Amino acid sequence: MTAATAIILAGGFSSRMNRNNKALLKMGGKRLIEIILSQVAVFDEVLIVSNTPEDYAALGVRTVTDIIPQMGPLSGIHSGLTHASNAYSIVVPCDMPFINSQLLLYLASQAEGYDAVVPKFEDQYQPLCSVYSKTCIDPIRYCLENDLRKITRFYSMIRIKEIPGSELSGFGDPQVFFRNINDPMEYEAFCLK
Repeated sequence: MTAATAIILAGGFSSRMNRNNKALLKMGGKRLIEIILSQVAVFDEVLIVSNTPEDYAALGVRTVTDIIPQMGPLSGIHSGLTHASNAYSIVVPCDMPFINSQLLLYLASQAEGYDAVVPKFEDQYQPLCSVYSKTCIDPIRYCLENDLRKITRFYSMIRIKEIPGSELSGFGDPQVFFRNINDPMEYEAFCLK
């Protein structure tokens, strides 16, 4: 077990999925949340952040709600970091089914001396598959209190280690493992893979 917390963000409204909870959609006979849980089992603590904790009660995983609600994924990261027992947490969304534990472990292994470890692929940060330290809590809270909801807004306030695409490709195809399910058409396409 790696001494870090895995935070699964499962609190979205799923408005583009016709209000169907993405985490509970099935792919290959398993719900998305179960696929993600299997990949983060290598960490010594797992938290689900959701504003509908009753949806996950049967999983036996600690579920927490947003401390500052109605503010999107940044609020979920804030709540997860606040409740985490470890100094560092790996954050993953509930709708990224091709992520793999080897990549997550590698990201966590790069964290010492930084506030965040963020993959950067094709000139884009991947803030929902990144490592954050508890030192990020105050900068995130500042952003939330000032209605700055874009996750990367607090990056200028912290020490970030960027992981370039050249390092990511050793764990598979980043175009595959960073893909997430946003709407029914994407879900159908994923199920056909």
